[in-house]
Amino acid sequence: MGLLGSATTALVVWAIGSLGPSGPSPLRLTLAGIVISSVLGSLTSAILLPRVNVISSYRFWQVGGISGARFDLMMPVLPLLALGLILAFCLTPGINALTLGDQMAEGLGMHVGRVRSLAWLAAILLCASCTALAGPIGFVGLVVPHVARLLIGPDYRRIMALSILIGPLLVVGADVVGRIITRPSDVEVGIVTALIGAPVFVILAGRRRTAEV
Repeated sequence: MGLLGSATTALVVWAIGSLGPSGPSPLRLTLAGIVISSVLGSLTSAILLPRVNVISSYRFWQVGGISGARFDLMMPVLPLLALGLILAFCLTPGINALTLGDQMAEGLGMHVGRVRSLAWLAAILLCASCTALAGPIGFVGLVVPHVARLLIGPDYRRIMALSILIGPLLVVGADVVGRIITRPSDVEVGIVTALIGAPVFVILAGRRRTAEV
């Protein structure tokens, strides 16, 4: 159900972000994602409010955490994660070509629409599976690739390989910090990653803008 909901949401965001003669752009897609997120958040609240018995469990899932992860829950989604990961790695040459522009990518023999569609599919498989298990742990997907790019350059094959190492280290480190700072109680991973990731992302965005200027 998480995969189905994510796929539907991604298609709606893409459809809204593609409105207009100029087509989709990162800014349009971001704004469309914010709007859809607000609408679905309100709908979720409307569904949950009359059901007091599920609000508590939803509240802990919503912040995002790995404390409740069990292997029996992971088994059904492991094939989806493996498929998404293999697909993402196979697409890295096409994504590298897309960074040069659509016309250049087509000149290099890439089918732009196909590469973008498969990249969306890979993202949906990976993000939906992880979110269904651990909740929406924020800023990992925003910060980690930028850090990897700063360390090893713009090649997406290397960025993805390094992100697979940095991402888990960030999540486990945030989990350890959350267990230590408020002992004997725990702070969920999603809260810690937001506290760490937000200022790091602001710094990275500022450095990128300075480099462009």
